[in-house]
Amino acid sequence: AILNGDTNVMSNISSSEEPIGAEKGTIVAAAGCIPEKVLPSADVWSIIYELHRISPQILTTVIGTVASSLQSPDEEKRLRVTKLLGRLFYSKTSNIGTNFHACYKEWIRRSMDMDVKIRDIMVKCLLEILKNKANSENVCEEASGALVKMVTSDPSIDVRISCIHKICDVVYSINNSGTGNKPAISVPLLRAIGNRVSSKNKKERLDSVTGLAKIYHRQYIVQKLKNVQDGGEDCNIDIILETIQNNCDLSMYKLSKKMKRGKRKSSASPSLARVSTSGTHDHEIDEKYKFISKKVFDCAFFTDATDPIMRNRVVMIVDDVLLGTGTAAVKEGSSTSNKTLTSTSRAVGLAMIVNYLLATDEGNDGAEQSTSSESGTSYKWMCSLFIQRAKLQLALKAYLDSKSKAEQLPNGSEERNNAN
Repeated sequence: AILNGDTNVMSNISSSEEPIGAEKGTIVAAAGCIPEKVLPSADVWSIIYELHRISPQILTTVIGTVASSLQSPDEEKRLRVTKLLGRLFYSKTSNIGTNFHACYKEWIRRSMDMDVKIRDIMVKCLLEILKNKANSENVCEEASGALVKMVTSDPSIDVRISCIHKICDVVYSINNSGTGNKPAISVPLLRAIGNRVSSKNKKERLDSVTGLAKIYHRQYIVQKLKNVQDGGEDCNIDIILETIQNNCDLSMYKLSKKMKRGKRKSSASPSLARVSTSGTHDHEIDEKYKFISKKVFDCAFFTDATDPIMRNRVVMIVDDVLLGTGTAAVKEGSSTSNKTLTSTSRAVGLAMIVNYLLATDEGNDGAEQSTSSESGTSYKWMCSLFIQRAKLQLALKAYLDSKSKAEQLPNGSEERNNAN
């Protein structure tokens, strides 16, 4: 019936809720070799997917046949097979990627397909795997590796930018409430995006630094400053010191003996809900997100002459994004509420950033790749940016003061003309 293009039969197969025995194996086995023109109004690949949903074990004898079509010279056929296998591999109801790992590895190679549409589909499917298969370590590791290569060296700028946008969207939307599995986003994947801030393409580096800055605010700084934020504008000094000690490298400073002995005993109100910033989770978010502030200030290397749009974007990020102005979207249970970081929280956050840049620049961390031709210059570029801003503020203040004084003089007088 399928070979004759009987759409009623195929519709019944697609909507069937009960296994139909050996006929399934025959249908799917035939799927790999049925000419597309014989199926004028039905999609054989969708049939395979629907059958998999009813009884996943039917793929045992035929998935190899389907996977062989990944190397078909027909681009349209490769595209449809890539979509089908992608849906199978990221399905929440089965472990096809683990059970048929050889086919999964063959499918992963489509991330280097010559067809742009296929590579773009691979970006979506690989990210779905990271979201749905976070517990499958090997599967996620290979998916992450493929994405790293696409972000770093895909020949199409459109595909690279698509990767950057979609990865940043997934990371930004991670729920930190502690419920459900989080996407298996690896450190190398985020670092790969970070390295694109040195891209020769202006849009690519602009989108990279913008996406990372938003992630830094939501997934890192807001989480680190939770206790300070809960303390309000008049946050207890012990909470502030504890946050700084937990998140800053204090070895470069000459501390008092009292500070060196350890944390001060807190006298904060017991009603303040504390969030631990130590342990495995703390190390994990440090490793993933802490480097982002360095990448942002590396981009201050771009001047108004070399890339005015990037320069303006860096200023905007420093003013409005890293520490917020701030509208920090904070997840509270199942609802999202907009909160403004207190000035105290922002001050502590800036101290954390300055400490990190100073520590990594002095240590000349080889793992960090600076955008500029020099290494370990993030702190220098941050100082340069802030000094420039301070000079502009002083110049603006002097102008406003002079203008105010001039307006107090009589119109048309020599004194007013001289003042102008």
